[in-house]
Amino acid sequence: MSTNELKFDPVIESNDGADGEVVFETAVPVSRLMQLVDDGNLVVGNIRPDHKVITTKRGERFKRRSDRQKNWTQQLSHGKGVLGNLSWNIDPDHHEIAWDEDAGELSVKGANGAPVKIKTPDSATRHRSIMDAWNAPLRTINPDRRVSVRIWMVPENPNPTAPDDLSEPLVFDAYNQDGKPVNETVARLNYQRDDLERLVKEFVLGNSNLGLDNVENIQNSVARESKKVAAYNTFVTAFKDGYTSDVSTPSGYADELRWINEYWNQLVTAVPEVGVLSLAQRKAARQDSVVASAVLIHAYVRLADYMRTNGIHVSTLSKLSGLKVTLQDDSKRTKIDPVSGQIVPLRTKGEVVDFFSFDNPIWVNTGVVMTKVSKKDGTTTAETRNAYQSRVAAFDVLKGALGI
Repeated sequence: MSTNELKFDPVIESNDGADGEVVFETAVPVSRLMQLVDDGNLVVGNIRPDHKVITTKRGERFKRRSDRQKNWTQQLSHGKGVLGNLSWNIDPDHHEIAWDEDAGELSVKGANGAPVKIKTPDSATRHRSIMDAWNAPLRTINPDRRVSVRIWMVPENPNPTAPDDLSEPLVFDAYNQDGKPVNETVARLNYQRDDLERLVKEFVLGNSNLGLDNVENIQNSVARESKKVAAYNTFVTAFKDGYTSDVSTPSGYADELRWINEYWNQLVTAVPEVGVLSLAQRKAARQDSVVASAVLIHAYVRLADYMRTNGIHVSTLSKLSGLKVTLQDDSKRTKIDPVSGQIVPLRTKGEVVDFFSFDNPIWVNTGVVMTKVSKKDGTTTAETRNAYQSRVAAFDVLKGALGI
């Protein structure tokens, strides 16, 4: 049951925000945090859509559980997990707040006898992870574990006459927009959680056809104007999704690292576009081919795993070298004819195109490539579809091309 008075100690005074806003720092046991949640004194959520509570036939629940939340929940259940600070806000317009500096105690009362309502301007995922670990069928989270909390005291809603004054939405905005969050590429390059991730890092950094000169190590995708083949996170995800060989032992790790390097070097020999290219070459490849798209990177890794598992020698990849197809129909992509001004096929029946060309119908027919009509001039363009089903389909296309 909600209470109209809460006390926190030990608490220290601090400052944050552009004007040195007074905030308080404390630490509370998990058991007390959950008591505040259960009593309704701590309301967990923020403006992210997945932190909204929805009602289903099974009762109320949050809209979505992110992978980060699931990982934190598992870690907390095992006595681990780095949470950092939790963020609370106590609206001073609806509470009476008293700070006893000598005793290090913060007292909070609801105005006019109303219950105390603490909101979370940020760190909702961290709170929900604690809640999930606490509510697990077999509770193993340490109830005495103390979690750090920063307590803000700013209005819940912006002041319409002074919109720049600090408020709960502005605190959320500062936490989430002032400074770019660390993305998967940077995080995974900086720290590897298991042997497979360590193998990917050693492979990518050590292979002469890859390396940081040819693999994007800052963003999760490669820019249109970049000469790099793919983002580092694409390689990590591809191995996580499609490479099954055991790398948990020193000998197994060494064998797989040797194999994947041999495989990739042979792949580059057969398909140079997955190696180092000039900017002009890379742009031309991206414009007309699926060859170095993220979905094909996934397919190459799946193919490596398949060949490794089935004892297929890397020399088999030579069958991809210079592979061509003859179009049985006009291509799906179209262009404006410079003479007639009409929309015509980009490639016509009987033309010979590269196997990896967007115009090879096998990519559209298997769902690897999708076409769309330009609103500007009505021509049809093509782009890869980087979904799980497309990755598996691309792998199957490669197997078919190799006859394995």
